[in-house]
Amino acid sequence: MTVAVLILIGIATLLARRGTPQTLALGRRMRVTLDPGLEVNPALSPDGKFVAYAAGTTRETKLFVRQLDGGSTVPITRDVGGNLRRPLWSPDGTRIVFQSPRGIEMVAAFGGIPKLLVGGDTPDVAADCAWSPDGRSIAYRIRDSLFTRAVEGGPPRPIATAFELHSPAWSPDGGWIAYVSGNRDFVSAGFRFGNIAPSAVWVAPATGGRPIAVTDNRSLNTSPIWLPRGRLLLFVSNRDGGRDIYRVALRRSGQSEGPPARLTTGLNAHSISISADGKRLAYSAYSETANVWTLAIPEREAVSISQAMPVTAGEQIIEGPAVSRDGRWLAFDSDRSGNQDIYKVPLAGGEPEQLTADPQDDFSTWSPDGKEIAFHSFRNGNRDIFIVPASGGPAEPVVVSPAQERGPQWSADGQQLVFASDQSGRYALYIVSRKGSRWGAPRRLDLPSGSGVRFSWSLDGRFIAYIDTRMIQIIPAAGGEPRTVVAVPDSLPQSAFENLGWLSDRRLVYYLGHDSGSATGLWSVSLTGGLPRLLVRLDDPALDLGRGIFAVSGNRLYIPLEKRESDIWTAEVLTQ
Repeated sequence: MTVAVLILIGIATLLARRGTPQTLALGRRMRVTLDPGLEVNPALSPDGKFVAYAAGTTRETKLFVRQLDGGSTVPITRDVGGNLRRPLWSPDGTRIVFQSPRGIEMVAAFGGIPKLLVGGDTPDVAADCAWSPDGRSIAYRIRDSLFTRAVEGGPPRPIATAFELHSPAWSPDGGWIAYVSGNRDFVSAGFRFGNIAPSAVWVAPATGGRPIAVTDNRSLNTSPIWLPRGRLLLFVSNRDGGRDIYRVALRRSGQSEGPPARLTTGLNAHSISISADGKRLAYSAYSETANVWTLAIPEREAVSISQAMPVTAGEQIIEGPAVSRDGRWLAFDSDRSGNQDIYKVPLAGGEPEQLTADPQDDFSTWSPDGKEIAFHSFRNGNRDIFIVPASGGPAEPVVVSPAQERGPQWSADGQQLVFASDQSGRYALYIVSRKGSRWGAPRRLDLPSGSGVRFSWSLDGRFIAYIDTRMIQIIPAAGGEPRTVVAVPDSLPQSAFENLGWLSDRRLVYYLGHDSGSATGLWSVSLTGGLPRLLVRLDDPALDLGRGIFAVSGNRLYIPLEKRESDIWTAEVLTQ
């Protein structure tokens, strides 16, 4: 053998060890599930013969295991309640960890009594688990921080902190943990499942150290998984339109070697998984539509959501409706033109008029005089606050910062906006005021630390209602002490409140939530307290209340109703 040949062999071996990217493609595809509703979070067993997944609705999912080459579906969490998500096989294929309302639990691969790994002894519920390649440790999230810990217990080790951190994945060589920052609602159970917002894939050393951005955050980038050899990541992104699978190679330093390469077209993937040998890939193909429906607020008995009538129609996703104060116009965001832009349409009927046309997503609400629309947008790479004339025209920035500002709502005089921002590290409520044509600096409302992003300003401008962890409170807009309107009873182990609205002339607060009997729907409660009243039952399993956002105007409710469908597929992974 010549010296030249030996040199070429040595170079080829060295490149292979460094993880030189191979050309990847998906071969024959096979549909695994065909049931109505959601089948998500597929996880292939290490040998590629089985797939575990979550199935159900956004309100409750159970976990199942299915043999890919035929055979029955085995429920593995029959007696565990709540939303169960993200099943992951141990590297030896004997156990499955999953996420539950209690925290991170582990069960035998084909069912049994689950064991709580991380949960009750932590200040917040743990979520989003990943196995180390040797099966001895797990990575998991608490709030926005990532930790590792031995499976059998012991002190946790902090790894990284990031905005809305989720979906960790441990590299096969044990050196890195990939995760996602942003848009946790896209993968979380609940009404905001499939949320439209950007996110970024990052990697951090598994022993701790400086995290490194793998993608930008100008689009959705989620569900990172590692190929079994080399430092190669696959992930789901909508950077070129629909959600498809992309690949990126990493250097030894964790930096990407180049821009992500697109591997599929039209896959509509939500989450992905790969077998230990890298020859088989599983994905959930997810689709949704959401349009605005309306129904009258019942005077007595609660009514079914089936009585609602459509206001908008078409293959689109509407997240938030807003009705003008005179009751004549509906404003809404829609992806009918490719991404979320703001439209308005007469409630008496007519064609929608597009008001914004930015490449980034916009989400809106009307001013009291009907002349302006306030909205938050991702046009600077994160959520910022803008206003635009209701007749159309250029957008004016109101609050622009590196933080996330979202959900602006107008005061009664149209000279102030209340919004949520995480500029202090956690979400809090702020008010920004206008004098003439100039907006001033925001001031933070003095609220308990648990208040977040769900709030509503009364139409008379006197009060702001907000959800504070397990209660709805109101606070005078001019300042003062908050007062509790309704609280979650101790008998209810999970949060009861999802979102809220206000109709001031009735002195009522409206909210989306459920009671101890799991009756989910729209409720009202008096500002003076008393028992909440169920108004609308969300009793159709095929329909969800969009992202949980609704509008109240006159004696009517305006609700985005969403149809969600997801099935599990597998595909051969071909390399060249």
